[in-house]
Amino acid sequence: MDNKSKLLIDELSKMPPMVIATAYLHAIYYTRYGEDVTKKWVTATQQAYALEKAYDKGYHDAMLRYAKSEESN
Repeated sequence: MDNKSKLLIDELSKMPPMVIATAYLHAIYYTRYGEDVTKKWVTATQQAYALEKAYDKGYHDAMLRYAKSEESN
């Protein structure tokens, strides 16, 4: 791991868990779906729509994973 990554991890470790979780969810959403929900949009409506869509997709994916894990138990 390079020094820049170590510094980032050290800084994140000082953050509240909710900040870490939010950053993680944003990174996952961007990686999977190619849409950066942290960028500034032209209007607040566009921003709200992007965040709502990201939340809904993340929630749906989490419920599917949970259902699959319950089936395997």
